[in-house]
Amino acid sequence: DSYDFTLRIELPPTITGVDPVQGNPNSDVTFHATVEGTPPFTYLWDFGGGATPNTSEGPSPLVILGEAGIYDASVTVTNEYDSDTLDFTLQVGSLPSIISVTPTQGLPDEEVAFTASVDGTPPFTYAWDFGGGAEPNTSTLASPDVTLGDAGLYDASLTVENAVGDDTYEFSLQVGLLPEITGVNRTSGMSGEEITFTTTVTGTTPFTYFWDFAGGATPSMSTDESPTVTLTKPGAYNASVTAENAVGNTSFPFLLTVTWFTVTVDTEGAGADTSLAIVNENPGICYTRGGLDSGIAYVRAINAEGSSWGGPVVVDDCACAYSSLAVVNGNPAIAYFDSNNKDLKFVRAVDVNGNAWNEPVTVESVGDAGYDVSMTVVGGNAAISYYHSTDGALKYVRATNADGSTWGEPFTIESGTYGFRYPSLAVVNGNPAISYYDWFQKNLKYVRASDAGGGSWGTPLAIDSAGDVGWHSSLAMVGGFPAIAYGDNTNDCLKYVRSGDAVGSSWGTPQIVDSGIEGHAEASLAVVSGNPAISFYTGYPEFDIKFALWSGTSWSIDTIDSEGQVGHYSSLAVMNGHPAISYCHYTNHALKFAAYY
Repeated sequence: DSYDFTLRIELPPTITGVDPVQGNPNSDVTFHATVEGTPPFTYLWDFGGGATPNTSEGPSPLVILGEAGIYDASVTVTNEYDSDTLDFTLQVGSLPSIISVTPTQGLPDEEVAFTASVDGTPPFTYAWDFGGGAEPNTSTLASPDVTLGDAGLYDASLTVENAVGDDTYEFSLQVGLLPEITGVNRTSGMSGEEITFTTTVTGTTPFTYFWDFAGGATPSMSTDESPTVTLTKPGAYNASVTAENAVGNTSFPFLLTVTWFTVTVDTEGAGADTSLAIVNENPGICYTRGGLDSGIAYVRAINAEGSSWGGPVVVDDCACAYSSLAVVNGNPAIAYFDSNNKDLKFVRAVDVNGNAWNEPVTVESVGDAGYDVSMTVVGGNAAISYYHSTDGALKYVRATNADGSTWGEPFTIESGTYGFRYPSLAVVNGNPAISYYDWFQKNLKYVRASDAGGGSWGTPLAIDSAGDVGWHSSLAMVGGFPAIAYGDNTNDCLKYVRSGDAVGSSWGTPQIVDSGIEGHAEASLAVVSGNPAISFYTGYPEFDIKFALWSGTSWSIDTIDSEGQVGHYSSLAVMNGHPAISYCHYTNHALKFAAYY
């Protein structure tokens, strides 16, 4: 037998929420409670004094909210099984919300009135704290009048309170003006130049300064207002100056451009066939000179930096060319070509500085002898390599005494119809060696003597034969091995090649140092800070003199001088560890000197 029946489950009330819990004063609001359980329910509302009426037994009472404030309200819901009470906070009115404060900056001793923009239900009370930046430092006024204090940044605050609650607004009070840098003077100069930097700054004084020249000056940093520094090596440096006061600091970046130091040494139709050497610690130059006092001339700087020069001395007033300067037995000496007599000549100074000179000595007078001379000291005596035009020969000759007053017989290294030009003489692993241009084969050659004096010579080697190469070569020892800089006339570029051994029996692959220049290049090679360096003339279309320095991985190239047609006959030497160059300013017919420090 079966019996069907209905099972009814009755539940006590559970209040899960009340809405709303806030409103504005004097507004009509209907309250609702969300209740779970088994109806019917009875209600008892208590608004804690925040509404009229303050109590109600309706399920959704309509009341008028009272004055602004926070009230402890409740609602109790009852059915036949039990009751539930929910306590809630009734907020009448809006919390204060501070939108902004003005002003937030001013000048020292300035009288200002502070105001605040505040949302929320008034009335409000105020509590200002200026963090020590004003007098008075605190105030309970809505818009206090104060006098700002010393320059600085102050941690200030404002607290606004009403019947509902409070809000705090923190702000930075800036008394005084931040420094503003509008410019720097100067931003460029020549290497070795001593200059004073200044800057234009506005704002609230006093200022402190910090200069950073990024390595472009010595000292590289300074806290002086207007530091005096010495500019270093050529380059573009990302420098900056920072000015700071009690308010804060401002930095002003600027590009510091350091160029080569250049000076005009002689202007009397001067500057051809220059040759530079360090003579008694100061740079000295021999060159050909025009004008009234024409001939082979010599001039020496009066300081080790080469920034100031003495007057030129005309050593021989003949029509001369192809000069080469070296220090021979302690005194400067010059080898050169006497164009009048077609002779190779040598002259040595009487003193260590070259103030007075002996009579020139004719080294070779047979035929047209003495083109493209290159002189160095070999085994204590002066030695010269040169081109003999009559014989089309590359020759070498060495003095038989230390002063160069007597000379041995010239030695013909190679001869032919077309000739062997632009020799460069150096001592390689104890023996003299020469790089030169084979005019017939159009290639770069190298030859080294078999003995220390150059009495016999080995077989010439073609170092580079790819096109018309080898113009105006320059030979020097680099890292213990011979190396050559030269022009490539086919590809219009400057090249560099270094031997793979100490004597020059095998050679590496030539490198292109710079391209887009005339292939004659007129290179001069030396070692600067352990790395090969080359001065050279670009020719068309720039007509500039440039300087290339090997970094260990690549060549960096500086333009030394570009005013007019400049850079013919450059000669590179090392002066106190730094490069120095003599060259011709062809446009102005002047001898010039360049260096960096």
